[in-house]
Amino acid sequence: MDEKVNEMEGAQENYAQQEYRYELENRMKNLLWTVSGDYELDVQLDLDSFQRSKYISLYDAVKQGAFARYFSKDDLGLYLVKKLYLGADEHTLTTLAQMCVDQAVVKKVTEERKGVISLRRKAFEDILERDFDHLAKEGHLIGKMKIAMLQEGIDGKYMAQKRVQEQMEELFGVKDMTDTLEVIRQIDRFYNRLADPDFEAEHGGLEQVLSVSAEDLKKFNWQDFLDETAAEASLEQMMRQMNSNLPDTEETEEEKRTRLGKILISEEAAQKMYAYTEQHFGRSYMSELEQERLNRRLCRGVHADCKLFFTDGIIRNYVRENNTYVLARRTWEMNRRFYRQNARVSRHNISALGDILKR
Repeated sequence: MDEKVNEMEGAQENYAQQEYRYELENRMKNLLWTVSGDYELDVQLDLDSFQRSKYISLYDAVKQGAFARYFSKDDLGLYLVKKLYLGADEHTLTTLAQMCVDQAVVKKVTEERKGVISLRRKAFEDILERDFDHLAKEGHLIGKMKIAMLQEGIDGKYMAQKRVQEQMEELFGVKDMTDTLEVIRQIDRFYNRLADPDFEAEHGGLEQVLSVSAEDLKKFNWQDFLDETAAEASLEQMMRQMNSNLPDTEETEEEKRTRLGKILISEEAAQKMYAYTEQHFGRSYMSELEQERLNRRLCRGVHADCKLFFTDGIIRNYVRENNTYVLARRTWEMNRRFYRQNARVSRHNISALGDILKR
């Protein structure tokens, strides 16, 4: 009996943990999608780090979303892959890329979302507390740069040696960059200068790095860099990216302008929002024509730029078995169990509520 009780308690605890992770992933992805404006953006989020520092995890989602909005994350990712292919050190390259990405987006995203300033400061405080000893012990210029960047993000100032200050002035210059290639050039300069001065002589400059072919990347064994599951997913995504010659469509002036208090969006953006709604709330039970007619009749005045969406719910008519569907399904099953266990009381409550509504 005790073993069964322990087994049930363990199952309940495991279920609660899974439910918590589903909810956390949904919240973080919603934050990332809100900042990026791209509801199809799919990135890997570090959910485990949330337990250690929610500020680091949340700011990481904001940072990734902001970079995807203002720059091309695919171009940056492809550069990093090609640099690794030619023998760059993964940890050092990633550290430099993270610092440059932060500087590239901080000015832009904080101008639009003032709350990010506080979130970034708290995240930097946690990072500094966690990594200070490690960064200081390394004694490397890159580690000192990261400490200086964190201090500047917390207090608005930092103290460092002249060599570090020179690099920091160059790093802070990334804030004014608007082109992904500019950011890539700066990462590449930092790496070749600070991490591996012989890299350019052995493998060539940025032009040679970017000229690495897709065929070479396909043949390379990435198992040393990624675990088996992640490697497969990342390589598939990389192949799709390299097989596509179309860059992300830039926002036009017509899409940016406003008229009569309405924000005009492109048809592509509207389709993305509709797809997101379907994936997380279920398909509509109305035809496209019926929805359009009803929206024209009901969405008027101050609600003229709104859209109504009618659905039986994600459980009845789901698009795919994503995290939202799994969580909704489990909640539905839990409610059904509760109803069956308390059927008599539930029927009485429903009957009493029905009588109240009839009055």
